[in-house]
Amino acid sequence: MQGCSRLSDQADPTPLDLQLDRVGGLSITWSDGLKATIPLGRLRAACPCATCRHERHEREQAVGGLPILGASGSVTAMTQVQNAELVGHYALRVYWEDGHSTGIYDFRLLRELSVAAE
Repeated sequence: MQGCSRLSDQADPTPLDLQLDRVGGLSITWSDGLKATIPLGRLRAACPCATCRHERHEREQAVGGLPILGASGSVTAMTQVQNAELVGHYALRVYWEDGHSTGIYDFRLLRELSVAAE
């Protein structure tokens, strides 16, 4: 049973505080003391929904292709947040100004983005 007590010591850090600036970024304070702000553009680019994952895969497969962005108004709407909510005790759902809301950012993904932001 010695291993059981070690499992609790190795638990993944969890968010203690989430602060969302609708046009700036998502600031997270983690249980291990890490504090990070993830810019909204980076958060949107990492959207884990099936559609966004497919689009990222398609872009990675295109050789020499340039991504085509929509009109500047739609790009702005893509990186501004309308609302957000916790999903259970494991994730955050973001509602973007352009209507996209199917991505559920689990805490492991948010942790990866937090570490990359530092």
